[in-house]
Amino acid sequence: MTERAYDEDLRALLPLLPTVQDLGSLEAIVAARSERASFVDPPPDRDDVLKEDRNVPGAAGDPEVPIRIYRPRQPSDGLRPALLEIHGGGFLFGDIEMMDPWCQQVSAEVDAVVVSVGYRLAPEHPFPAGLEDCYAALCWLSSHAEDLGVDAARIAVGGQSAGGGLAAATALLARDRSGPSICFQLLEIPELDDRLDTPSIRPSTTRRSGIVRMRSGAGVTISVRTSVRTSGRTHPARSRPTRLQLARATSPASRRPTSPRWSSTRCATRA
Repeated sequence: MTERAYDEDLRALLPLLPTVQDLGSLEAIVAARSERASFVDPPPDRDDVLKEDRNVPGAAGDPEVPIRIYRPRQPSDGLRPALLEIHGGGFLFGDIEMMDPWCQQVSAEVDAVVVSVGYRLAPEHPFPAGLEDCYAALCWLSSHAEDLGVDAARIAVGGQSAGGGLAAATALLARDRSGPSICFQLLEIPELDDRLDTPSIRPSTTRRSGIVRMRSGAGVTISVRTSVRTSGRTHPARSRPTRLQLARATSPASRRPTSPRWSSTRCATRA
């Protein structure tokens, strides 16, 4: 690995990265979670953001969903926007603590209320458990917007990697269930399509016997056994299009550049 040009700030971490990680059993996954949790010490909390942990109702028959609420300490003259933040981790890893510094930063710098979701993880809780937790948190945020000082018309969903995929899937649920309005999706490197067949991903992946094998530019290889069923909500790229999308696809206007910002859930979901 040393023959590559690495950032000097990251070079010391290279020996700590596994070249191959077998996640083919629950025991291996649990052990990997413990290792990741102790990998980096979190930075100190900001003094301009208030944090509050709560448990909110899950879907019917499901357990309560842990959330963490972030609010700017400085009072606001009006209602604030809100972001439902969904952590990443390949659907197997991650928790609220993982995104804690990021959520504090967003709350302070955007002057927004951020709600981070501790959804259930696979393989102990297969699809749709984690997604239903995210949707339950969205519904709670929307129904308690006034209590939180949030403008219910300015609620966004966001996440990184698997969290980005869950954020898009949460927007799809809101659309299909006529649920809360979503003004924006912040999807960072989102996991949207399990087919691994786009031009950018073909050189870096192979599939064998249910194992997805991913090779990064650093030469790191991680093997992950798929643990969710394929559907339009586990992988939003398989979702059915909306009427708006079908109209755009068949109209001359679809050939012109369009804005990446959309003002409602029906428009925001482009799967």
